[in-house]
Amino acid sequence: MRKEWIHYLDKNIKELKNIQPKWAYGRNYRKARYTQDLLKAGCTIYHARLVEVIKCVDFGELKLDKLFNGENNNDRRIAEIIYRWDNDLFIDPPNIYVPVGGDKLLFSDGHHRTKTAYLLGQMQIPIVVANEDIFFIKKLLQLSRKQF
Repeated sequence: MRKEWIHYLDKNIKELKNIQPKWAYGRNYRKARYTQDLLKAGCTIYHARLVEVIKCVDFGELKLDKLFNGENNNDRRIAEIIYRWDNDLFIDPPNIYVPVGGDKLLFSDGHHRTKTAYLLGQMQIPIVVANEDIFFIKKLLQLSRKQF
């Protein structure tokens, strides 16, 4: 992707909140890059309340206090996500898993997408979960197969 995303760095959060996430699943499953492989490997897509996800998943070094923080990798990734959504390009849902012996959930993919959806004011998010992790994750998150 060329730098079409760069102008999003100059927009304020109020302007960006009008952009709706485009998730590659359901009717748009053919637009997914990796989700189809995960579903074939024993995963399921659920919907979760985004505030619950934020509380239960370890974001590592990724800061959730503002969208763009001046760190080049973070800002580029966030701007690319917003560019894709704003241009009707779909993105795979985040993939969350249970680490061995862990009490917090982790991302195997999608923490920047989750951060972006959260700071743009989304109430729910689709997540990909390994079927073997569903029992434990349901103890932390209210999961639904239908959108809230």
